Amino acid sequence: MKKRILFLFILFFLIAIAIDQYRMKRDEVTGKKQQTEKSGKRMVEARDERPKAYAGKEKKVQEDADITTPRVSMTERLSQLGAEIGDPIFIRIFKYSAELEIWIRVKERFELLHTYEICSQSGYLGPKLKEGDRQVPEGFYYVSKSRLNPNSKFHLAFNIGYPNAYDRAYKRTGSAIMVHGACVSIGCLAMTDEKIEEIYE
Repeated sequence: MKKRILFLFILFFLIAIAIDQYRMKRDEVTGKKQQTEKSGKRMVEARDERPKAYAGKEKKVQEDADITTPRVSMTERLSQLGAEIGDPIFIRIFKYSAELEIWIRVKERFELLHTYEICSQSGYLGPKLKEGDRQVPEGFYYVSKSRLNPNSKFHLAFNIGYPNAYDRAYKRTGSAIMVHGACVSIGCLAMTDEKIEEIYE
């Protein structure tokens, strides 16, 4: 009788420990998930606080600014820098501030040609990991002539070249990540038709 009671006591004790471990693990996972959601929410809120945040429609802020501050044309800017269309370019894209910069090589260095506001992008800060996660990749990519698509259903587009060798080494999947026209994104960078015409050129 005593052995049976002792056995039951030990059994209940082990079950209690197992339940406690399960709860701790569940709370840890839930906590990480909530932290990730809060982080994503803060990022979205921070974007929304800016006058030119991620919106799913054409923005008028830049248009209004152009009315009061005449913009230097691309031809004039190229002339000022001593560059011309066809010179090598370097593109920097910042997801958090939603900006795309075009740098052009002038002699032995690259000069900033123009900064564009990204009209629409999806996902949060962090790399693209797999097909369908709607994340914009983070890394260094090379755009060759073969990756230009003048017949895109989003007006004009170019493929950034994801996944690169680094992405493939980490088994990241995905394809057809574009910078294109229009103002809708499910993993690409939408610039509007007007802006992509300049960038594409």
